[in-house]
Amino acid sequence: ESTLLLAQRLAALALAVLATALMPSLWMFGAALALPAGAAMLIALGLATRMMPVPPGPVRSALTLAGWRDHVAPIGIGLVLSVVYFRVDVFLLERWTTLETVAQYSAVFRIVDGMRLLPAAVIAVALPRILGTRDSVFTGRLSIGLLVSGGVVGAMVLLLASPIVLVAYGPQYGAAVPIFRVLLLSTPLLAVNLALTHQLIGWHRQAAYAWTCASALVANLALNAWLIPAAGGIG
Repeated sequence: ESTLLLAQRLAALALAVLATALMPSLWMFGAALALPAGAAMLIALGLATRMMPVPPGPVRSALTLAGWRDHVAPIGIGLVLSVVYFRVDVFLLERWTTLETVAQYSAVFRIVDGMRLLPAAVIAVALPRILGTRDSVFTGRLSIGLLVSGGVVGAMVLLLASPIVLVAYGPQYGAAVPIFRVLLLSTPLLAVNLALTHQLIGWHRQAAYAWTCASALVANLALNAWLIPAAGGIG
């Protein structure tokens, strides 16, 4: 999995650089990002098919319409709502502030988004234990560990916020440092959120996961509508 993801990211980087150099446009850039993702999906499907054991006798699908409705659809709905939750801020900033603020927010959010890779790797290792048993003690310890580690990493990066932004983006993005510092306050919660959402799905609480994502999106939209016009990117 890690090899496939790394190959996908490197291919996307190479194609994006090529598209930017030869024919810079949003459509070409989007295609450069979409093609490696599609290829990775097909390769992953092929590998998963080869790795799955072949049962004796005729193969029958165990997924019914009711099972899809109760178990599959809520996960898909929750994932879509989660993506909207994390990306809608950019559109609201564009509506209520300036393009410079959008650029500053987007730039530093990329760093915070990348910091989620570490807790995601921890969850990937612990996933069999989370999905295999309803061990609330283990999940509690995992959540506390991710909360503490996320707070420590966030505090370390917070102390170096200004030089990190200046090195990554240059002095023209110096105004993004205060936004970066506010976003870093979310790192402990982002880390523990990964453990808790996977726990909900692993314990067959898909509907609760979807409703949680919907509630978070509504709260996010309401708070953004209040804070962005009043405080701009900081809001």
